Order: sequence, then C-alpha cells, then structure tokens
Amino acid sequence: MFSPLLPMLRSPQLSLTAERFGEYVYYSTAFEKRIYELAVLLLARHTTQQYEWRVHYPLAIKAGIKPEDADAIGAGRRPAHLAADEAIAYNFIVELYDRNALSDATYAKFVGAFGERGVVELVGLLGYYNTIALMMNVNRTPLNPGTVPLLAPLARALP
Repeated sequence: MFSPLLPMLRSPQLSLTAERFGEYVYYSTAFEKRIYELAVLLLARHTTQQYEWRVHYPLAIKAGIKPEDADAIGAGRRPAHLAADEAIAYNFIVELYDRNALSDATYAKFVGAFGERGVVELVGLLGYYNTIALMMNVNRTPLNPGTVPLLAPLARALP
C-alpha cells in the first residue's frame, strides 16, 4: 500500500484532515487543471519531491503544459514557452517561494487573471502539496524499487 499520506498515519487525525483538505484542493479549486498542474510541478521542484514530480509530470502534460516547459521547471529554469496565464501563475509561485511574500505588481496581475479566490486557493494548493512533500521528504519515502530519481536537489545555501 502506498499513499503520499502514509507518513501521517502516525497522527491519524492529521491524516484525515489532510485527506479532506486534499480532496477540496483537487476537486474544487477555481483553477483549470493546466494551471493546477503547473503549480504542483513548481512545488515538486521547489521541494525536490520525487514522488510528486513523477505523478504530476504526466498529468501536467496531459493538462496542456508543454513538455519542454515541464522539463525546464525540472531543471530549475524558467520555461521559455509559457502561455500568458501560465506566466502569471509561474511568477506568483516563484516570487512567493523566493520572498515568502509578493510584490504589489505580482499580486495585482494574479488577481486580474484569477481573482481574489484564486489567490487564496493557489496558496492553499501550494500549502497542501508542500505539507505532503515535506512529510515525504522528512520520512524519506522511497521511490519504487528500480525507479531513478528525476530531480537533482537545487543548490541552496543554508543561512
């Protein structure tokens, strides 16, 4: 049995709460799947979460993210062929990860494209997947036997 929530079974109430949150994020957010999957790819890259990358890469391609754009994200580079709405979401997510905040300009562009609800739901989506990604990273959740990791850790200096 495998689930990204498996490490949370040590805290069953947290696991149940996360599962309900995840159901909302997956089935009820205001985003079309292309933007949703772009966000998950960026989260997987940011956290070097192999499982999430492996699961969501094909979903992102199926949802309409260009393979070369997904590959650029995997390599830690800005994609060259983002659609206008993808670029707005990309800028929002990258700036949020880099600064833990947003500039007024980035916020305004995102609200113009996706609305205030979109802001709350994107931050919620990232928060949910970040929780799962960090839980699996701390738990050292293994890939299936024989599976080669797809993401190299990003170079970051610790303070």
